[in-house]
Amino acid sequence: MGGGPSQRASAEMYKRITTDSKPGEKKGQLVMNRFPIKGLTTTSPKGSPITDSAAAATAIACGEKTKNGRIAVSYDNTGKFRSIAYDAQEAGMKVGIVSSVPIDHATPACFYAQQESRGNYYDIAIQLASSKFNYFAGESFLGARENKLEGRTDPEDIAKKAGYTSFHGNAGLHEIHSGMDKIIWLNDLPYALDFQEGDIALADLTRKGIEVLENKNGFFMMVEGGKINWTGHANDLATNIKETLAFDQAVQIAFNFYQQHPQETLIIVTGDHETGGLKTAFSGGFSPQEFI
Repeated sequence: MGGGPSQRASAEMYKRITTDSKPGEKKGQLVMNRFPIKGLTTTSPKGSPITDSAAAATAIACGEKTKNGRIAVSYDNTGKFRSIAYDAQEAGMKVGIVSSVPIDHATPACFYAQQESRGNYYDIAIQLASSKFNYFAGESFLGARENKLEGRTDPEDIAKKAGYTSFHGNAGLHEIHSGMDKIIWLNDLPYALDFQEGDIALADLTRKGIEVLENKNGFFMMVEGGKINWTGHANDLATNIKETLAFDQAVQIAFNFYQQHPQETLIIVTGDHETGGLKTAFSGGFSPQEFI
């Protein structure tokens, strides 16, 4: 999620107004803002005051700081970092990686790939297959677009040769069920502002991930609301708010699972970095009561 406290505050303010709720009233709160423990993460890179998604996601996934543009490798590109997803896999857990943007984009990539540059989309995409993670869901590979220009084997075909089953669209998502393994679901996702009945949302991919991954040994799933980042870059507040709310709906799905397994479930919601420099403030032009 390319968002911080201001994105969360703006989305909650909008939800409060549209649900006609008072401050502190549950129906007007984001699910992620109701969690009992709050803190801040620092994802600053080496060599720059401002981070990008690659360095930030490396910090979150691997616990290591690196240079902007690096995917789970060191600042000088001499060492490779291991993400928490591989630790979970080694511990016997199933692993899922989910995003509302291409699955080989910087943030999801840091959980399964290791590359000198986030722009190495093809090399990132083909590393998905070697991860042996159990469930991937997101928009189509950016690396597939590269291969069309360079004549290389499609990353999706490489994944199929490694034992993955590929699904697309609404019908494909419904074909996926508990008991399946090594799943890839790829399809473009609409912006939440343009969402129509029947469209697939991040919450749907999260729900399906839990269905596929749940097992007696537990699972780890990373879910990214990647379009929050994109709308932040565009300084499009209306779309950003809708994307944040859509992400919160995915958090609700995870929270529902937590309520069934409260002693076994940990949910962490964080942004890899804030995007767009959004600030929330009172202009003084209206009575605060008009916003409550």
